[in-house]
Amino acid sequence: MTKKFIFPFLIAFLSVAGLLFSYILAEEFHFINLPQIEGTSPGFFSQVNDQACGEEGSFFSCASVAKSGYASFLGIPVAILGICFYLITLFSIVGFWFSSHSIRPAIGVFLFWSTACGLLIDIVLLQVSTQVIKAVCPLCLFTYAATLFLF
Repeated sequence: MTKKFIFPFLIAFLSVAGLLFSYILAEEFHFINLPQIEGTSPGFFSQVNDQACGEEGSFFSCASVAKSGYASFLGIPVAILGICFYLITLFSIVGFWFSSHSIRPAIGVFLFWSTACGLLIDIVLLQVSTQVIKAVCPLCLFTYAATLFLF
């Protein structure tokens, strides 16, 4: 395979991986922060959360980050914004595959700037997590890595 085919496939793969981890984080946020109906259990990916997230109060803890005021922006969980970001990236690369050669450079420029913005946001989120919240969400680190590699 040539670079021409590897890079779009890699972007699609990283977008799907980021989308999956963002969904898991949205589930974690929902289960921690929203009122629960008696007898319900955590979401489908709760075992992933239990294995990867660490205990509340420790430095590596998804729950500590999810309970902080920084886990949402304008009332929207940051994980949902991550889902939107990865969906936009995924749809852009699919559009790239099916577009004519004349529009591909514009899609490439869009992907560059959108992933640059995503990376900047992730750097800010990591800094807030380490400096203000004093806890790091391991699943968030996966999304940060996905965005870094997308860039």
